[in-house]
Amino acid sequence: MGNVHLNLGNAYYYLNQTERAIHSCHDALRYYQMTETSPLISKDALNSLGVIYYEIDELDSAKYYYGQCLKQINEGGGQR
Repeated sequence: MGNVHLNLGNAYYYLNQTERAIHSCHDALRYYQMTETSPLISKDALNSLGVIYYEIDELDSAKYYYGQCLKQINEGGGQR
């Protein structure tokens, strides 16, 4: 279900529906956390949030989500 929300978030992003994109990506993260998904899967949602926040010039938020993405990759040990 997390992947569905992430895909919706990415679709909303490409349709320039930023608020919906952010909401969907956060929903994806919640599902990933509830199911204790591999950190390397949740990093996709974190990276998408970083991209969206960067594009709308919310650089502090972008930096936060990019940092969380890197943290997940490092904790995941490079494996899915």
